[in-house]
Amino acid sequence: MIAAPARLAAALLLVALAALPLAAQAPTAPEPPEALARAHVSALVGAVHAARIEDGDTPAARARIRAAVAESFDLALWRRAVLGERVGAFGATDLAAFDAALPGYFAALYLRYFAGKAGRAPEVGSVRPGRGDHFVAVAMRHEELGDLDLLYRVRVREGRAQVLDVIVGGISFAIMHREEFGALIDRKGPAALVAYLDENAI
Repeated sequence: MIAAPARLAAALLLVALAALPLAAQAPTAPEPPEALARAHVSALVGAVHAARIEDGDTPAARARIRAAVAESFDLALWRRAVLGERVGAFGATDLAAFDAALPGYFAALYLRYFAGKAGRAPEVGSVRPGRGDHFVAVAMRHEELGDLDLLYRVRVREGRAQVLDVIVGGISFAIMHREEFGALIDRKGPAALVAYLDENAI
């Protein structure tokens, strides 16, 4: 009569002991920011290259590239960087239209300048810290400009990485576009800039 309760107690003890390793496992160490930054750029480069290889020059490929850029770039920060103090010239409607047009415009720029020669993916290299962010080196071959070395400026916060800038030959794309956009806003106003983005987006 005592055997059945004893067997039950033994079974419960085994279940409890089996659960101990799970409870005692140390929490997984977070991935270093350098690794996150490099993985983020590698994912962007890989997604764009795959879209070009698998879908060619089609609306489907352009949609995939636009989605990859929108996911990888910190577009709110890019907006602040390229508009600067001229953001005050935008009303709510124009600003919403600017935000809607920016991903497609940057995707077109990315495809034109940073995607590399068709059939050859850019190569992601070393990572170095700087100015509170991480700079990821990427080597690529441009269809017209030949071999180029790029630096992606990536910010990692709370385990999330996003691209803040792309630097080519020491020239910041964000600063270059602030000057270009600012001149257009000064001449023709915010609506003209939004129209320009829409016309040149993918």
